[in-house]
Amino acid sequence: MKFRNCLIILDRDGVINFRSSNLGDYVLGAEQLILNQDVISMIISIQKTSNKVVVATNQQCIGKKLLTEEALNEIHAKINNVIIRNGGEAIKFYVCPHLISDNCGCRKPKPGLLLQAMSDNDFPKSKTIFVGDSETDRQAALLASVPFVFHSGDSRNTIQKLSNSLVE
Repeated sequence: MKFRNCLIILDRDGVINFRSSNLGDYVLGAEQLILNQDVISMIISIQKTSNKVVVATNQQCIGKKLLTEEALNEIHAKINNVIIRNGGEAIKFYVCPHLISDNCGCRKPKPGLLLQAMSDNDFPKSKTIFVGDSETDRQAALLASVPFVFHSGDSRNTIQKLSNSLVE
């Protein structure tokens, strides 16, 4: 990888894990979580090259009362356990639990989650990339003024796009 000391922000559903076919694509428990093992390997590779990885995810299933925050934390713990077991470091999850109708500043396509991740981790926009799988993700990156990499499911292609997104 050509990039170092960058913040890589990943979307969760459709990137780290496959979308659920139940209840509008919501993963409602750790037992429903199906991880994309290629992306788990990609996360670990990114971490090993002096880069920080975090997640920015909309989870309106909490606002809809379909999922508790405790159950969401179990899902994220499962992801981190797999990453750690495979030689990586735990990642932080930035979550918007709000309904679309709440019109909050953190729900993608608004940039709040991305801006918070950059602020918390002390990374400038010039050293941050957002990886997502939807138009909503692309819009959030645009509003946060950070490069966007579309993840189509092929982690090798995503890593190549990441390498091409930042100039050292």
